[in-house]
Amino acid sequence: MSLDHNKISKLDHVILHLIKENATIKELKGKTGLTANQLLETFNHLRNKGYLIEQEYQDNKEIITLKKQLDLEEKVIKSIYVEKDSIHIIAYSDTHIGSPYENIGAIDQLYNYGIEKGIHNFIHLGDLVQGIYKEKGNPALHEDIYSQAKYLVRKYPYDKNIIHYILLGNHDYHSIKKEGFDISKYIFSNRTDFINMGYFYAFLKFQNDYIMLTHTRKYPQDHDKQNIFEKYEKQNIIPKIVLQGHYHTSKREVEDNHLLYLIPSLYNPRENPLQGAWDIRLNFNSKGYIEEAIFKPLVIDSKVIVATKIKEKILTK
Repeated sequence: MSLDHNKISKLDHVILHLIKENATIKELKGKTGLTANQLLETFNHLRNKGYLIEQEYQDNKEIITLKKQLDLEEKVIKSIYVEKDSIHIIAYSDTHIGSPYENIGAIDQLYNYGIEKGIHNFIHLGDLVQGIYKEKGNPALHEDIYSQAKYLVRKYPYDKNIIHYILLGNHDYHSIKKEGFDISKYIFSNRTDFINMGYFYAFLKFQNDYIMLTHTRKYPQDHDKQNIFEKYEKQNIIPKIVLQGHYHTSKREVEDNHLLYLIPSLYNPRENPLQGAWDIRLNFNSKGYIEEAIFKPLVIDSKVIVATKIKEKILTK
């Protein structure tokens, strides 16, 4: 048997359907005509695509299942190099690629703005894809989540000088709950400019300081930011700035001594016609801690419009 590793075949779809029915190895062999070794090869092929296939024993039978939940306790912490005590980044969120309201043109404009300004670090705050949610009154743009992931890898803008730090949100996670498919496995293995920040919250380290990235979620379980702060404070990870996606709007708040910025969406439902992002410059003191943050709201309509900047003084050690 020869596998085409670039696509999901009709036989793969048959096997996935049988797995969802908790088929045994014996049943899979009987209904597909494949040998045990051929089935194992197919399982590995599908795992590489992002399907969370597991083998377990029930009543002395080997059952093949799709895992529907990830262990989300261990969080991603990535360091970003800071040159000359300052760094320039762009933060945006909720692109919902695969939705009828996706707006790749707006993402293109944001890339062009970054290239023009010499900004090489982009942060995405979650809901990269639409997932298998359906918008009311609108058909899905793709027949399945795997097609959606392939579409994103192919269509999402690219520039060799831009690195994307991508947090994943509830729409990205939904396909795990419903289909046992983890889009991160496929997307991050096919886009070397994308850095995987995991699901729901993570931390970026700049010199000796941190910022927190988060995307509010309702499952697998609710999380409380204060509990997260207390947990990581014990590890001396104390983010002064929190960037949060999910709400599709821009807002500034001070929450429990943390400076919180809500990051707007870059897709275009009828009730929210304008998209946006934040242009952020972080300045550091001689000890490597953030002492100033300059936030410029960006409105993206027919072009990128820079609104009045906000200059934040950050209490430093």
